[in-house]
This record gives sequence, C-alpha cells and structure tokens, in this order.
Amino acid sequence: MAKDALTALTQTLTEKMRAKFATLAQDVVNQEVIAQEVMAFMTQGGSVKVEDVTRLEENIRLKLTGDKPKKRTWHKKVSDEWTQIAMYEISEHQKAQEQKTTVKNKNKTELRALLDEQVQERKAREAHEKEEAARFHLVEEEALGKWREEEKNKQKKRVDAAMVLKLERDEQLHEQKILREQEKNRKTLEEEEVKRQILADLKKQKMAHEDARMRQKEDMRRLQESNLETRAMRQKLKEDETALELQYQAEYSRILEKQEAKRLEALTHFKEKQNRQEAAGTSVGEYKRWISDDIIKSNFERYESMKDEEERRRKEKVLEMNRHVKEVLDQQVMEKKMKKENMDEVEKQRVGLSMAKLALEKEKEKEKSFQRLQQRLHHKKELEEQMRLREAAKLAKQGSDMSHIERSLNSEKLGKAKTGQGQN
Repeated sequence: MAKDALTALTQTLTEKMRAKFATLAQDVVNQEVIAQEVMAFMTQGGSVKVEDVTRLEENIRLKLTGDKPKKRTWHKKVSDEWTQIAMYEISEHQKAQEQKTTVKNKNKTELRALLDEQVQERKAREAHEKEEAARFHLVEEEALGKWREEEKNKQKKRVDAAMVLKLERDEQLHEQKILREQEKNRKTLEEEEVKRQILADLKKQKMAHEDARMRQKEDMRRLQESNLETRAMRQKLKEDETALELQYQAEYSRILEKQEAKRLEALTHFKEKQNRQEAAGTSVGEYKRWISDDIIKSNFERYESMKDEEERRRKEKVLEMNRHVKEVLDQQVMEKKMKKENMDEVEKQRVGLSMAKLALEKEKEKEKSFQRLQQRLHHKKELEEQMRLREAAKLAKQGSDMSHIERSLNSEKLGKAKTGQGQN
C-alpha cells in the first residue's frame, strides 16, 4: 500500500509540475525531462516540504531553459508525519474515486438496460400496429374482391336471363315442352343457388364472428400479460431497491469497523510513542525531554476531532448520494409506471375501436346479404311474371285449339274448368 501511495504521489507531483511549466514543456521531450526530475526527487529523499518542492521547481526550470541545474541537495528522507498523512489521503482519495467510478458505471449500466428495454417495447408496439393495419387492409381488399365478383356474377346472370328470354320469344310451340323442362330445371337450380348462397352467407358470418371472438380473446390475453409484466417489474424494482439498501448498510458498517480499528491503532501508536519519549526524558536532563503529555493528548484529540469531522462529512456525502440514487430510481419507476398505464389505456381503446369496427362490418354484411336475398326473390318473381305473360300471350295468339299433346298434358285443368262451367 505504501508503494502504491508513493507511486500515486510521484504521479501527482509530475502532473502538477507539468501543469506549472506548461509553457516551457509543450513537447514530449520536455515533459519527459520533468518526469525524470520528479522521479529523481522522490528516489533521492525528496519530501513534500515547501523548501524541497521549491528546490525541485528551480531545478526543473533550469533544466528546461538550458541552464546548469544546481546540485541536488534533498533532505534525508525521514519518517515525516505530513508525508505519511499526504500518502494516506492520496490512498483514501484513490479508494473513493474507485468507489465513485464503480457506482457510476453501475448506474450507467442500469440506465442503459432500461433505455434498451424501452426501445424494444416501442419497436414491438410499432411492429404490432403495422401488422394490425396490414391485416385490416387485407380483410378490406378481400371483401371488395368478393363484392366485385358477386356483381360480375349478377351482371352475367342478368345477361344470361335476357338471352334466355330472347330465345324463348323466338321459339315456336313445338319447343314448349322443352322450355317448360328448362324452366323447371332453372327454378331448381336457382333455389339451390339461393340455398347455397344463404348457407355461404351464414358460414361467412359465423367465421367472421369466430374471428372477432378469437381477436377479442387474443387482445384480452395481451392485456393480462401486460398486467403480469407490470406487477413483475414492480416486484423486481422493489427487490433491487431492498438489495441496494442492504448493500449500503453493509458498506457503512464496514467503514465504521475500519475507522474504529484505525482509531485504536493510532491511539496505541501514540501511547507507545509517549512511553518511549518519557523513558528517553528520564535519562537526560529536563531541558532535553519531549513535549508534555498534555500537549500530546491535546494534539491527539485535535487530530481525532479533525478525522471525526472529516468522516462525518463523508458519511453525509454518502447518505446524500444514496438519497439521490433512490430519488432517481423512484422517478424512473414512476415514469415507467405512467408509461405502462398510458400504453394499457391506448391498447384498451384500440381493442374497443376494433370491436366496434368489427360489429359495424358484421351489421353491414348482414344488411348486404338481406338485400341480395331480396333482389334474388324480386328477380325470380319478375321472371315468373314474364313467363306467365308470355304463356298467356301465346295462348291468346293461338286461340283455344289445343293439340293432342297439349290436351293430354292439361286434361286435369280442363276437367276442373268444365266442371266449374257446368255448375255455373
């Protein structure tokens, strides 16, 4: 530890000399000259006393300006209490800086992890929204395609029906049986088509309802997962805060124990020194004795008071830092909570809009199916009425004479008609 403190003191003194002679030492060579002078100063017994540091500055100035430096006459290195104190303070400063660096790096890592999590959540939300928009667009395109296909089929049916009517007008009486068979088949096919269309519409409505139910179920699942994630995040933050508090308490206890050990060690050292001084004072004259016990005790108490005050300020600084870190963590938790609540509210609104839109689309599709059914029935009635009028016109044109085949086909109706005329 003493070697590390001496190295740190040498480095600190080198940086201080380089800063003092920055105008003269603007290149690497002169900076190396300063480093060599400081190294020689420390290895040859230099201390932090004012006269030694002043002599070092003078030698560096002469060295940089090209003048012949004076012969180094450093004081013999002794057990200088001030040097020991400076080395101890440098060692403690290094420890404090390392601790600060560790805490700072930890805070940076936690903050970076939190920011990365927020970025991933935002990207996932944007991707989900994009996917939902694409899905709704696809559904709309499919519905539009089906509507166009249905309109095309209806137009084709209208054209086919017109062609059938034109052919039927041009045919003669000998095609009547064939026309009736065709009409019977057409009615059967149309009824089957109506039934098939109705079944298809019912199936489509069922599928749409099932899709809506599945989407609603998926939305509820996502909301439940989001709530679980929120509770897990709150529990994790609470556990981290508890662990951090325990860490601070353990560190504080360790510092107190270390301080007490150093205080006992210093007291023992002073007592031993006092005993040695008393023993030396009894062997020589009163005029050569060491300073009195009261002065030693006073100096020791003053030194201890200074260390206590320094330790108190350091503790206050640590507590203030802990409070600041806790405030930052609380603020981050609050911001994340508010953000999560806002996201949940937005998700609920989106789900509500989706359900409303789906219900509206379902109602529109139901109305369209009903209108298509009404149009088919109306078209069927129009065709039947046209066929009836055509048959009536043909009968009126041909008169009452029937062929043998026609009479046999309509014998039942003729019988009923004659019976009715006889009764009248």
